[in-house]
Amino acid sequence: MLDKPTFEIIGAACWASALVNGDFSGLSEEERAALEHWLAIELNGNRGRILDVKRDAAGEPEDPHFTWNFDLFTHTGIHGGDVLTFIAA
Repeated sequence: MLDKPTFEIIGAACWASALVNGDFSGLSEEERAALEHWLAIELNGNRGRILDVKRDAAGEPEDPHFTWNFDLFTHTGIHGGDVLTFIAA
């Protein structure tokens, strides 16, 4: 059986624990709703899933970076924030 191809997707850095580890405890109800909305858009209605954060050549997670285009990546209406690149399949 062939493995499903992976792709990169950019999202809010504060969602990493929830997306990678399934730990939503640090998110408010509003943040969780925003995350679920993002997943529905970016993963086409849950046909995919987040596997991990993007890693560098040494295998370390890449650092989050700030962008004024936060809404472009998160669909939250917030203009600035830290984002990470996630690996999805």
